[in-house]
Amino acid sequence: MLKACFLVPTVALGSLALTAAVSSPVAAADTTVNIGYTGLPDRYVVPDGVCQLRVTANGAGGGSGASAPGGLGAAVAATLDVTPGQVLGVVVGGQGGTATAAGGAGGFNGGGAGGAADSSTGGGAGGGGATVVSGSGGLRIVAGGGGGASPGARGLQGGAGGRDGQSGGQVTGNGYAKAGGGGSSSGTGGTGGEGGEFTVGGATTTGGAGTAGSLLRGGEGGAGRANSGFGAEGGGGGGGGQQGGGGGGGGANALGAGGGGGSSVGPAAAGITTGARAGDGVATFTYDLAGGDGCSSPSPSPTPSPTDSPTPSPTDTGGGNPTPTNIPTPTPTSPADGGRPGSGQLAETGPAASAGLWGTAAGCLIAAGAWMARWGRRDRS
Repeated sequence: MLKACFLVPTVALGSLALTAAVSSPVAAADTTVNIGYTGLPDRYVVPDGVCQLRVTANGAGGGSGASAPGGLGAAVAATLDVTPGQVLGVVVGGQGGTATAAGGAGGFNGGGAGGAADSSTGGGAGGGGATVVSGSGGLRIVAGGGGGASPGARGLQGGAGGRDGQSGGQVTGNGYAKAGGGGSSSGTGGTGGEGGEFTVGGATTTGGAGTAGSLLRGGEGGAGRANSGFGAEGGGGGGGGQQGGGGGGGGANALGAGGGGGSSVGPAAAGITTGARAGDGVATFTYDLAGGDGCSSPSPSPTPSPTDSPTPSPTDTGGGNPTPTNIPTPTPTSPADGGRPGSGQLAETGPAASAGLWGTAAGCLIAAGAWMARWGRRDRS
């Protein structure tokens, strides 16, 4: 009985410890991986446990001129059903080169080169490259790049990449060139801009025409042409894309024109934003395992139903007393450890528990009195 006296505080402390162990869950957060421009093909491997992935591809911007900006690259955002370990191919577009006299270089992955200048004036800037994410089952995301600018004046900017690429900028006047057209989502590349024509003293000078865009490649800007001491500027290169933008035409003793932006494509539910990014492109991969992007757990197998079996007969062990083999184990009315809550079991609370505790306390007092009386008699003897 005295042993039971020491179990009362154990029950109370156990219930307090279990209550204090409750904690708030940690908030879920996105995991994001960015793959930037490297000038080489890359890849992304779907992590373990991920079955849904949010992908955003941004095409690169076109190069700028002295007075006009390059076109901005498009953005394509899509949510993909994937499997762990699946490999996605990634090619990130590079920004088009800045306008120089020789013409700016086209950006990596399809940007068209800018046209060269005649004499000391500036050539066109290069178009931006497309960013592409591809995978099995025909998966294809292409974010078009922006067109390159022609440097001579405001209004000669490159066209932006988008679902349909935008045309580059142009101005009107004697000898001024025509802009390159944007790549089309219907499956045709942007048209190349016509070169400008300039007539003086009965002689006509014609600037170089920009070339048309094509599948994943922007057209090249036309070269500027001059006579009689005039300068002429080159056209901007077209942006890369599903269909590349056309190159801007070169000026004739005058200004060139901007290149067109590339077109974009993605899954049916993808969102496509026109003119979203300057500089190099980027591909972004995002998932949240606690927020619904993880793989579903397999459904548990149904618990098999118990089958009826005959009750076994007692067996004779040879000593004359049969040993029963099917005696049911009696159900205990209290825990086997003297009333302490087991692992994962909360201590009982309420009036019944209070009555039990008071009963235990009274028993302790009686037992203690008997023990003291016994030891008192031993001392007198």
